[in-house]
This record gives sequence, C-alpha cells and structure tokens, in this order.
Amino acid sequence: MAAMSRAWRSLEFLERRQWTDGDTVIVSNHGRLTARDTGRSIETTVLQVFTVRDHLITEIRPFYWDTAAVNETLRTAVSTGVTA
Repeated sequence: MAAMSRAWRSLEFLERRQWTDGDTVIVSNHGRLTARDTGRSIETTVLQVFTVRDHLITEIRPFYWDTAAVNETLRTAVSTGVTA
C-alpha cells in the first residue's frame, strides 16, 4: 500500500466488484488514477488479490489491466531521458 501511495496522488474508483473464496478475496476496481510525480491521469481496471489469515490482510497483489498505459502515466521526463 505504501508503494501505491508513493506512485498515485489520487485513486477514484468508479466501479468495484469482489469475490471471496476461503482466505482469498479478489477485488476488481475500475477507476481513475492520478500519478503523483507527473499529474497525469489514467482510467483503467486494477485487479487485486488479497490473502487473509486470522482476519488480517497478509498480502495484496495488484494486477493492472494495461501495464503499458500505467507506465506511461507514471513516467517522468527524467526517467525517459527526455529533457526540455
């Protein structure tokens, strides 16, 4: 969650669905994410797999629907080698 907070300034979820099977919870979020460093936004789907043990979340695995678009949204001019 700390990595998500470092990458994204805001997360606006427009649609959310979830499924549970034992200790596994799958959450599908469709939303608008705004990158902290670039200020650019993307509307996309993020699937998260939560592992729960003793009523505590022990692991969260996020899967982005379009990783190329997410990378482009997060990429700054410095990280791409582009200079003004």
